[in-house]
Amino acid sequence: MERVEPTRLKLSQSGCGGAHPRSRRAPVISVMGRTLIVEGLRRRCNQALGAWCKLGDGVLKVMIRPVDMNPRMAARCSCLYTVHVTIPAGSYERVAVLSRSSNYGLDGESPIERVGIARRRP
Repeated sequence: MERVEPTRLKLSQSGCGGAHPRSRRAPVISVMGRTLIVEGLRRRCNQALGAWCKLGDGVLKVMIRPVDMNPRMAARCSCLYTVHVTIPAGSYERVAVLSRSSNYGLDGESPIERVGIARRRP
């Protein structure tokens, strides 16, 4: 079976902000046209994020993670970001958002977290 590599997507992120970073409130996910919006994504302070996608079974799976997965140093604080991702055109109805933290301080890879899923509006 041929391996399909993820496609890198254009992402912009806000500065730290929003509710208290220790809040357990789930991020709010929406899709407007070709823009995926994730509000309240908790990650380390001053961490550059990237996004990649794969399409399968009528669902576009978008992974949001740090650009540098193996940093030599990491901030000891976290904050909430709003992320805008330009998603590809296509015939999928749903967008599943996944995320992961950097591998800093871990013996292996950080686990994949399921953030949520949004319906794509025509």
